[in-house]
Amino acid sequence: MNDWNFIHYSQYSDVPREFVVCHGENAYYFESLFERKLDHYTPNFYVYRIPLGAAETPMNRWTEFRQLGEHLPDILVTRMRFHAEPIPGHPMCRNLRFVSFSIFEILART
Repeated sequence: MNDWNFIHYSQYSDVPREFVVCHGENAYYFESLFERKLDHYTPNFYVYRIPLGAAETPMNRWTEFRQLGEHLPDILVTRMRFHAEPIPGHPMCRNLRFVSFSIFEILART
């Protein structure tokens, strides 16, 4: 799993739509919003660099990251690579989710 970072996610539709990931000395908040009028999610993630300690914020307060974090350039959902692994013995068969390190290369170029 050296090419993958573990994510904490709260929204999921085809892919995680709202998640926090730690990388190096930073944490990042990714959000793809649901557009009710169009009945689908935005084609991009809004990305925010947040303080590393903020990654421990309860999920119901993640929207605060929009004001707390530094807004970085948006990234198309299609550029993201995700990976899932089942959690053995978990009663709900939930999966651990990961995002590829390549996302941080993309962020570094923007």
